[in-house]
Amino acid sequence: MCDEPETIAELEAALERFEAPDEAEAFRLFNPGIDDQPHDSGVVIIDLPARLVAYESTYSSMGPEGWVSYHDGHCATELSVSFHVSDDWKFIHHTDGWQSLAAKRRGTPDGEFGGHTPRRISHNERARLPEGVSGQEAMIDCDCPLCQMQSEMPGPVFWCLDGANMDEDFAFSFHRTYEEWAEEQRRWEEYTSRSIPTKAGEQGGVERLNPGPDKILFDEDTADTSGLFAPVDPAESSTVITLFKIAAPLAELIAELKQPPENRPVIDRLNRDFGNLRDVVVSTSSDQTAALLEPVINRFLESLSDLRCARPDLDALIASVCNGIRQFPAGEDCK
Repeated sequence: MCDEPETIAELEAALERFEAPDEAEAFRLFNPGIDDQPHDSGVVIIDLPARLVAYESTYSSMGPEGWVSYHDGHCATELSVSFHVSDDWKFIHHTDGWQSLAAKRRGTPDGEFGGHTPRRISHNERARLPEGVSGQEAMIDCDCPLCQMQSEMPGPVFWCLDGANMDEDFAFSFHRTYEEWAEEQRRWEEYTSRSIPTKAGEQGGVERLNPGPDKILFDEDTADTSGLFAPVDPAESSTVITLFKIAAPLAELIAELKQPPENRPVIDRLNRDFGNLRDVVVSTSSDQTAALLEPVINRFLESLSDLRCARPDLDALIASVCNGIRQFPAGEDCK
């Protein structure tokens, strides 16, 4: 869910980075209230939180994509700058009933976001409150083995717009002014530049950030963390780690198979084999696991062997999956 402006103030803040300083406050001539009566050649209504554009015009047509002329500070140039809005914006070429449609869009649960309404999602994004969804709802790619494992985990999964994987430039930041962004960059560089060795006298240790003379570093050797985590069965933990060692290269392998032309039968076969393996080692009792594990692994290895013959270019990834399978007793014969 994109954190798009929903008020005039937020829209002004978003436009500041594209305007000259003396041209700020593009909406300073606006009056409070709603005036949806046509003027001159028509009317355009933009409801930001509903992501709705309703218009009536004798000469203009609007849509999610277009272009504007670049202004060099003196005049508009012949350089065109393309733009597009997200797919959940709706454009209608009439204004009848636009208010009821906007209210419906703001309050309609979105199936792609765990049944939450756009109003709730937008509110929580601004408050920086994480959204809780099930592992199944949080799945990004149903063909990804790692996503499949996540969907089977107990408890909720949390997601929110936190800036991860976004460009760090000012244009993509949450700051209103360039000066605020530059100050944050300066503090971050100062923070990350301070580091000390892990322990005095050790060579090649991982460095930690130096918190300063008045701070005390967290020491794992002396800190009591016994009350922070629930007890974990070592056998169960080992099984999950082994499955992860298989899932990680298998996800890369499937990603390669999804490249055009997609090999859907093989993708489904590998996912089915990995699903059967998870069911056996996680969902069955220990005495049943020994009896069921060998045929399940043999089937998995047969699929990998067939794929290796058909796609020798994927041998390294196939070998990595086999290395994970070797962690199970019945997989020791994997070549």
